[in-house]
Amino acid sequence: MLSGSNNEPRPIDPAKACLSMSFELCDTYRQSAQMPTSGPLNIGRKKKKMFIRALISFSVLPGIIAGLIPWILCHSDPWRREGYPLGIFVMIGGSFILLWCVRDFYISGKGTLAPWSPPKRLVIVGLYRICRNPMYIGVLVLVVGWAIFATSPLLVGYFVVLVFSFHFRIVMYEEPQLLELFGAVWESYSSLVPRWLPSLKVLNNSSKTS
Repeated sequence: MLSGSNNEPRPIDPAKACLSMSFELCDTYRQSAQMPTSGPLNIGRKKKKMFIRALISFSVLPGIIAGLIPWILCHSDPWRREGYPLGIFVMIGGSFILLWCVRDFYISGKGTLAPWSPPKRLVIVGLYRICRNPMYIGVLVLVVGWAIFATSPLLVGYFVVLVFSFHFRIVMYEEPQLLELFGAVWESYSSLVPRWLPSLKVLNNSSKTS
């Protein structure tokens, strides 16, 4: 074999290889952005993205407010005593309420519980038939479960702060926004369904009229 042959493999330049790969990724992204938004495949992708957003919002918002913060307060409370296992069952109940609400937001409202991806429709099914804010109630039930399980005075104080914070947010921000978005539908719904305390009378009235 001749010593100066041109068939020998040339060394690969890492910088050029990365640059070429980045151009290929940009072309792929550009082509995907130009794809039609209709069709079964794209509808399936939209549903998957919405479901992922619902899971992320559930993990971030209730996960922090009713999970991470209570855990931190529980382990940093100097007045904490030996807790009661009953709190675990209360936390399970709160989690069940939250998951039910997330499902209704995803299926009926076509959105998530996050402010950056709100429902496109007014959610009036499931627990929302007897109470306008079951999701907040689920968070509060979870915190109560933490307080019972850990017997933590700090968690009791945190619960009180959440009650006033949620009520202020609902009255001053959420309800005016819902009225602006849904108009007469929201007015009719809010006049029948209580804000906080669940009422089964609403179910009885709707069953009589139907």
